Amino acid sequence: MKATAQRLNSIGATDVRRARGEVVTEDVEVQNEDGRRIVLHNVDRVQDFITRYWKQGALDDRQWKAGRTFARDAETAMVGVPSQLGRDGSGGGDGTKKSDAARAALYASSRVRKAMAAVGKGAGLVIWVAVEGRSASDWAEQNRIAPPLGIRMLRVALGRLVTHYGIDK
Repeated sequence: MKATAQRLNSIGATDVRRARGEVVTEDVEVQNEDGRRIVLHNVDRVQDFITRYWKQGALDDRQWKAGRTFARDAETAMVGVPSQLGRDGSGGGDGTKKSDAARAALYASSRVRKAMAAVGKGAGLVIWVAVEGRSASDWAEQNRIAPPLGIRMLRVALGRLVTHYGIDK
């Protein structure tokens, strides 16, 4: 049996994972090889930890929004700018798309540095959870801290981001 057939015949997430808030069911739009877009209905997707913590009530709306804002900036800052010498089939042109991506990455990188400075020592934890999608308790264990302190420290760090982004106003 092909891997795609196995994936389509999946029985989905367990009730336990749903109850813990680890999985969300949603419609997903994908693109076929021929470029047509199709919608797959009722697909089970694992949530990122920042959203999971928010849906479980471990984070408030402001903390979740601050974490998502930071993650978006970090993702934009990590966008690679294609080489000007690379042969991407563009046939020349004015390079507007490349320069726009570079400019967006530069500004996002600056925002990330400022946000990390505002968070201070908790910046690594915010990156671990919001950007890398890993759990706060795993971060705590990795840093030889009691696992329950991970989420508490995340709340403090995200609280600093709330203030930094002005979300509390």
